[in-house]
Amino acid sequence: MNERFNNLPNEKQLKIINGALDVFGKYEYKKATMEEIAKSAGISKGLLFHYFNSKKELFIDVYSHGIKVIQSELKEANLEEETDFFELMRKSIKKKISIMKQYPSLTNFLINAYYETHNDVAKEIGQINSSIKSETIFSYFNNIDLSKFREDISLEIAINTFLWIADGYLNSKKTTILNANDIYLEFSKYIDLYERLFYKVGE
Repeated sequence: MNERFNNLPNEKQLKIINGALDVFGKYEYKKATMEEIAKSAGISKGLLFHYFNSKKELFIDVYSHGIKVIQSELKEANLEEETDFFELMRKSIKKKISIMKQYPSLTNFLINAYYETHNDVAKEIGQINSSIKSETIFSYFNNIDLSKFREDISLEIAINTFLWIADGYLNSKKTTILNANDIYLEFSKYIDLYERLFYKVGE
């Protein structure tokens, strides 16, 4: 977030962030307007432009803020201490479901933004996503017990499998309202399946 916005009291910051989440979560980038965001936030459009020079700047800043919120929530779960890959997957899904219930507007926005294709923001969103994958996601797997895997299955294969599953699943659901409980049940089936496929017999 820029300095002008950061100098606002937390209460006013939250109103603007929540207003942006509300509108960007409902509409694709092209159809969302600063006027609607200002109305949702309870401020004038002119004041909104005082804090953010453009809709693009607001969109990217709110996306970055949302990612930081999710990362902070996940960090509290101490996932990096888990040694079993599939238990880590289960704990991760449970925590993310909890986050979805706690921040429904944020979740809808992040999913929509992740797949945004508008030329104004697609490149920046892609760069943020690539940074998350390279710097954050793989850090959770530092303590995984690799001896449980079959010899032909590497940790990289296991991680990428679930990244692709999650990516494909969310992409197929991006135009629908996600039900947290349904997501957990569906992903649990994949976790159970790949645990049988990737681990040695008896592990």
